[in-house]
Amino acid sequence: MVNVGEVINEMVATAAGSFLDFQPPAGQMFFLLGVGSSMNNALDYLPDLSYGLTDGTDYSKMYHNGGLTTLPFLLQNIGLTNTRYLRIENLNGSPALLSYSVLRIA
Repeated sequence: MVNVGEVINEMVATAAGSFLDFQPPAGQMFFLLGVGSSMNNALDYLPDLSYGLTDGTDYSKMYHNGGLTTLPFLLQNIGLTNTRYLRIENLNGSPALLSYSVLRIA
């Protein structure tokens, strides 16, 4: 059980083209603090991933690395619920460690 104000940090080996989802339990809300990939192109620059919201069927990307390597990576902080939750996609052609950090806010 994660209490309000506590952080979850997760890192999972994910196959090429696969997803890592974080779906909060019903009645809980989390705030996205960060996402990452072991397949970053360069330190502090565009990780080789996409992320956004999903409801389990539809997926709305909020960030997608289009092959760019020279622009800073700007994280969009979003609220996550049981019905609209985080999906991270490994865009690299190889397996990668995908990660996220979330804070429980309700």
